[in-house]
Amino acid sequence: MRRIALVALSVFAMCGYAQQIDTTTPYFEYEEEVIDTTKAVQMANQIRGEKRTELQDSINEVNRRIALIQSLKEGGKKKIQSSEEVQKLKAITIQFYKGKDGNTVEHIMQSLDKGKIHASLSNDFGSIMRHLSQEVEELEKKKRKYDELEYTEILSPLPTKIVKRRKDNPNYMDSDFHWLDKFNTSGLEHKTTTFPTQEDYYYSDIHPQFKFIKDRHKSHRWIVYDQSYNLLAVSLPTSDDFSYESFEDGILNALVKYDYEHNAYDINSESPAVKKYVAYTVNNGRSAKSKLASVELAQNLLDRMIAGFRNQRAAGRMTQEAFNKQLKDYNAETAKNKKLMEELRRQIPSKEVMERADNYIRQLRRDNEGFDTREFTVTRIDGLTVILQSPKGLKVRQRGYFDKKENAVEWQYEVIEKPSM
Repeated sequence: MRRIALVALSVFAMCGYAQQIDTTTPYFEYEEEVIDTTKAVQMANQIRGEKRTELQDSINEVNRRIALIQSLKEGGKKKIQSSEEVQKLKAITIQFYKGKDGNTVEHIMQSLDKGKIHASLSNDFGSIMRHLSQEVEELEKKKRKYDELEYTEILSPLPTKIVKRRKDNPNYMDSDFHWLDKFNTSGLEHKTTTFPTQEDYYYSDIHPQFKFIKDRHKSHRWIVYDQSYNLLAVSLPTSDDFSYESFEDGILNALVKYDYEHNAYDINSESPAVKKYVAYTVNNGRSAKSKLASVELAQNLLDRMIAGFRNQRAAGRMTQEAFNKQLKDYNAETAKNKKLMEELRRQIPSKEVMERADNYIRQLRRDNEGFDTREFTVTRIDGLTVILQSPKGLKVRQRGYFDKKENAVEWQYEVIEKPSM
């Protein structure tokens, strides 16, 4: 059969037929039986909960017995009135004297039936309490051990499910993540791991090569990473995003930068010092003076924090090891802040220059505050870039990037076309 197939292909090729390459199907589907980890974890947690409750009930009962023996021992009581206490003492007697002299047990039981505590029992109160305390320790140990068991050690057999797998089509032509805009995220599976690395992400049977994470600031936004957590794509912004102050401020800063770059109010005729400070403010979204104030405030909080830790250490409420770690982190952050503050102070010019530059920026912001930034059509360019266009013709490029300092996805805005007001 194999030879026939090869001959047939050769004939097709000779006759001018070419093999068709599928460039429109992103994946090829197949079914596979896999362990249903979500259900397995739920079942294991239920069993753990039941076992914890059972063991805790046993611990509570033993502790009640210890409390009873302790109260009898400290009070030096020879008689008891409560039938409940009688029953507990009988249970303790059977447990403690198991395998010992039967006559002793019989005498103790007879005394208890009369509401009296036999001398043999009262003499053994100390030993009984030690025995019961050891029992509590063993029960606590069992409880901890059960909590540490993996679900694979609790369940047998493990629950399974049939999942649809999709194998990548290497010839598929969509590498710009347009599929993400129609992707149904309700089928994503939440995964957490603690070893070998701590991870918290969502997994897709359809796109197993990616890791999906919810934006920690906006839960409706999905971020797509590869297996090494390189940022690849972000879901499209929605009308909700356009109402956020950070979005409006980002667009406004981009409009200010656009006007500056197009020589609004003939800024190029200003002194080099004014132009330099304006350029810094426009390119950083805030003035050096404003940024310096923020860094100084952050350093002040660090200073107060480390002073608090010193007081805790002096009072013995913090170990030296814990304090040393905090001090190491404090020194590292302080060094960064001092270097940044020195750089920012070098950027701050004279009062006259700064006032002239600030007035220019203030005027540009006032000029552009009239733009409506609450309504845009969105067009994806690639995984991280979209074009926003307003009904009145404002066109903005929005691009996502990963800010390591903030440990979050942030946005850059660039005005492409700006209509007249």
